[in-house]
Amino acid sequence: MHATRFLEQMNAYFADILGETAQVFSLSPEDQNILPGTLSRAYHFQRIQLFEEHELCLMMPRSRQMPTVSQFSANCTKATDLLGLPVVLGLDQIPSYVRRRLIQARLNFILPGRQMFIPSICVDLNERGFMKRKQGESLLPSAQYIILYQLQNKKDYLKNYSFKELASLTGYSAMTITKAAENMRTHDLCEITGKKEKHIRFHRTIPQLWTDALPHLDSPVLKTVYAESLPNARLLNPSGTSALARLGISEARGPECLAIEKSVFYEWKEAGQILDLNEFEGAYCLEIWKYAPLAAPGEPVDLLSLSLCMKDLEDETVRDDLAERVAEWIRPDPAS
Repeated sequence: MHATRFLEQMNAYFADILGETAQVFSLSPEDQNILPGTLSRAYHFQRIQLFEEHELCLMMPRSRQMPTVSQFSANCTKATDLLGLPVVLGLDQIPSYVRRRLIQARLNFILPGRQMFIPSICVDLNERGFMKRKQGESLLPSAQYIILYQLQNKKDYLKNYSFKELASLTGYSAMTITKAAENMRTHDLCEITGKKEKHIRFHRTIPQLWTDALPHLDSPVLKTVYAESLPNARLLNPSGTSALARLGISEARGPECLAIEKSVFYEWKEAGQILDLNEFEGAYCLEIWKYAPLAAPGEPVDLLSLSLCMKDLEDETVRDDLAERVAEWIRPDPAS
């Protein structure tokens, strides 16, 4: 299989069916070294970001002679265990009976133009256009970002911005804004107004919006890693215990905790600018965020996102103090 051609076909398929494409990244040198020769010789590997919130490993056979389904299963399990990511088979031509066996085995696969079956994120899209995706309780990260932006900027009403203007304001694509708006409307958190130029209209006060959205809001942290050196640490946003210390809620302890948006992290990682990256210890604790922190460079992350990061904090005193700060923040302005 020609990997570059497959990735082009895959993203053309996504653009046609989903209205957007996947982000594609190379495996890091560390991940490449983890893979045994039997796998790296048999498959091309790429990391992909799909549906905005899902990070997956795409595994494409190098040979035109396809492994058996049992071999696929064993190889996917091995790669998943080593890389810590759900593995998706990238396939170009397979008989329909093989597809049925892959589905029976609950193996993730993408067959551009024909079918995408990823049960690990509850997606089944076939050539007949049928798509089934689990509508969980949580909002999309882009929808969460938009709600938090409105809560942070209480008087900068988003109803005044068209989807196109909101895309420019947030850095998201217009298609992502459309999906986020539909996601919020599905959860009865907003209305979509307008015909030619659409707008998001929140039909709640700031405290009501926070209260009603809260059950659907998740921690923005995808995962936490450690490093000894970063290229621009002072421009990142203190989070976790470092943010709590900057806010005077608790004392600083442990390595400096910083939030970094996922695309920036992967850019630095692929450029080799993060030294001694690991999952256990280092001078910096890096929280890889699903969205860009709502704070100026070098300033602590926004209070509401911080509270979502720390919602499982064991220290009740700190947790209660943080909750009081949040309650104070979302309280309506007496002058409004």
